[in-house]
Amino acid sequence: ADRDLSSIQIFVSSADVLPSDRARRLQRYGAFGRVAGHGFGSAVVVDIFGMVELSGPAAIRLYPPSPVGSLPAPSFAKTLPGVRVRVVDEDGQPLPNGEVGEIQWHGPNVLEGYEGDHEEGPDDEGWFGSGDNGRVLRGGLFQFAGRSKDRLKVGGFSVFPAEVEEALKDAEGVAELAIVGVEDERLGERLVAVVVPTGGFDDDRFLTWARDQVAGYRRPAEVVTVEHLPRGNNGKLDREAATELAEQALGVTEDA
Repeated sequence: ADRDLSSIQIFVSSADVLPSDRARRLQRYGAFGRVAGHGFGSAVVVDIFGMVELSGPAAIRLYPPSPVGSLPAPSFAKTLPGVRVRVVDEDGQPLPNGEVGEIQWHGPNVLEGYEGDHEEGPDDEGWFGSGDNGRVLRGGLFQFAGRSKDRLKVGGFSVFPAEVEEALKDAEGVAELAIVGVEDERLGERLVAVVVPTGGFDDDRFLTWARDQVAGYRRPAEVVTVEHLPRGNNGKLDREAATELAEQALGVTEDA
């Protein structure tokens, strides 16, 4: 931020979705062009999106440049050749253009399934739910619109919170717990255990114990204790509300 980067016209990011505020910052650091040694306008940002389950890159998200100032033109994404994308509702039904739902991917790059876990992965038609929310636009373009709370991504790896909760539910001093994800600059998301404690619960002891129960990218990095977990009218965990509790306790705010 304290250097002149106006000679840069294109920034490229890859792997997980680049947070919008960071992409806009890069656009301002660069420039559309230079005249007499001075930059003008804003740079283009190319965000190459991929996942382990998609065998690497699957789409390119573009933040268009502007020759005048730093106009925040809407970003849009396009799948790579051979890859298809759609958006579905909570029941897995395709949504019309413009409506927000979970992004699903289809193509020869999509994994067939997870070793030892035949219930997760693509459906019978080969569509894989990424855990990202978005909307499909006309002309084969689409936009990202945030993360689903039911599938988290830590350093590019998918984490299913319910599986981690099952592995950690018998921890000493834990009456109930929920695993949620909060924004992390390095990993995209980091895991937080929202715990309803009983007598004898200790944060550090819990985190140490958890290291032996689950793989590295599935381990909670922090603990937030609450009196009770938020639940909906049906009695099920309200994961979005639990995530908000963790964000408030840790002072984390999501990107605009």
